[in-house]
Amino acid sequence: MERIALTDSYSISRLIKGGWHLAGGHGAIDPIAAIADMAAFAEAGHPTLLVDADLRNPQQHCLFDLPHGDGLLQLLRDGVSPFRHAPAGLRDLDIIAAGGIPERPLDLLSHPGFAEEVDGWRDDYRFVVVDTPPLVAWPDAAVIANVTGRV
Repeated sequence: MERIALTDSYSISRLIKGGWHLAGGHGAIDPIAAIADMAAFAEAGHPTLLVDADLRNPQQHCLFDLPHGDGLLQLLRDGVSPFRHAPAGLRDLDIIAAGGIPERPLDLLSHPGFAEEVDGWRDDYRFVVVDTPPLVAWPDAAVIANVTGRV
């Protein structure tokens, strides 16, 4: 598995398995604290997955200096398994990049295949963190919250 380094801070939304949802961006949560939480989960030995589901303005590939292909978009549109990147120095943390910007992201996120993938991630990871677009601007975050069972 490829090892990459954290390069910058970024505002994220969090949907955490078995836990809670905090909408990120626009000052709702401290992005540094969110990243620190993910790192703490992983460093404590809890397998953690970060999924960039912001298919309108994906940023996790920039934050973690990842290639932009074979991500969530390819999974939802083409059925291609996304590459799970592992940052250097953060054992038990995997990242799935967005993989690009589709024409109709809401349609892809609303597809039953997305819910099936989320269920699979729940089996593989203790914590699943999903980066979403702002709830006030796009309905994508509400659809993701519905799929994950968190609001």
